[in-house]
Amino acid sequence: MRIKLLAATPSALYVQFRDYDNPGTSTFRGGPYINISSSRVLSALGMTSVTLPADTWVSLEFAFTMGAGAAKTYTLTVTPQGQSPTVRTNVFFQNMDFNILTSLYIRSWGPGTFLIDDVSLSTE
Repeated sequence: MRIKLLAATPSALYVQFRDYDNPGTSTFRGGPYINISSSRVLSALGMTSVTLPADTWVSLEFAFTMGAGAAKTYTLTVTPQGQSPTVRTNVFFQNMDFNILTSLYIRSWGPGTFLIDDVSLSTE
């Protein structure tokens, strides 16, 4: 996926992969998760923060394995347009019981604007 954070109208947001495969309950288990503050600082559990540029498309790639026996971490690759990628490995899931992707949330949590493009999911 690609996002663009606008300098004129900054917005905080998060991206969260969720597992709602809990029979008999409406609770979810969070897997890969990132938070981006309105000051464009991207953070996640156990990861060194990355400051993103304003008014520039930034590619975000999440790579992880699902299933009961899989590692409960993911790799995040952050690539601002025209720049070298920043790769963070072994970033922790929100919940160690996350097993299967049932929902993807991309949500603002405040006033402001962000743009999103090229969202794709694959099982490679």
